[in-house]
Amino acid sequence: MRRFRFASTAVVFGALVGTSAAQTLVFADCPDCPLMVEIPGGSFRMGLADWWTNDRVRPAHDVTVRPFAIGLREVTKGQFDAFIDATGRTHTHCGYRRGDNGAARCLTWFDAQAYVEWLTHRTGQFYRLPSEAEWEYVAQDPTIAGVSRFGVLDLFVGASEWMADCYYANYRGAPTDGSPWAGDPGCRRRVVRGGSWHKLFDGYADRWTDRRKLRALRREAAARGGRSADRTTSTRGMRVVRELPR
Repeated sequence: MRRFRFASTAVVFGALVGTSAAQTLVFADCPDCPLMVEIPGGSFRMGLADWWTNDRVRPAHDVTVRPFAIGLREVTKGQFDAFIDATGRTHTHCGYRRGDNGAARCLTWFDAQAYVEWLTHRTGQFYRLPSEAEWEYVAQDPTIAGVSRFGVLDLFVGASEWMADCYYANYRGAPTDGSPWAGDPGCRRRVVRGGSWHKLFDGYADRWTDRRKLRALRREAAARGGRSADRTTSTRGMRVVRELPR
C-alpha cells in the first residue's frame, strides 16, 4: 500500500513495491520536478575485469557511495519545458519538440547542466548530474525486465544520459568515493551512459535465455562512452541526482 505524507521540502509518495531496498522512497520537490528515488549508500565493484572487456571499463575497482537520490525516470519534455518557460532559454537542437511526457532528448551537456542549476535555484536543494559511479551503482544487478534493484526505470532503454564526469579513456586514477571525476572543469568531452546503446530488446533477443539477458544487462550497466559536451543527437537526454543531507 502506498503511503502519502508531506515533508518539509517534498511530497513523499511512499515505498517502491518490489524493490530489494524495502524502505526506498519516491518524492518530488515541486509539482513539475522529477520524481526522485532515495538510494542507500554502499560499496560495489565498478567496471569489469574479464579478459574480453575493452579498456574503457578497466581496471575494475571498489567504490563506496554515500546515500543520494536519483530520478525515477529520465527528465521528461514536460519538466524540461518548464525550465525553458521559466528562463526564456531557446532550445532548437535536432528538432526538439515540446508537448509530451516522453524523455527530453536533443540535449547537450551544457543544456543538462543549466537545467540542474535551475532546479537547484528553484527548490533550494542541490541537484546535479549523476556521477558515473552513482549511475553504475544503481544499474548493477537489474531485474530481467531491465529495472534497477532500487526500482529506477529506463536505464537501459530510451535516451542515453549525460554524466557529470569528464571522459577518461579508462579508470586508472578514478575516484573511489562515488564523486564525479571532474578533472579539468572546462573539459569538453563528457561521459554518457545507458539508453539507446542497449540492444537487449531487439528482435533477435527473443531467442535468448533469461540467463543470457541478465548477463547482457550486467555488462550494459558497466558500458560507457565519451561525447563532445556541446553536441547532441536525437537520443541524448539526462537524469538528475539530488544530494541528501549528511
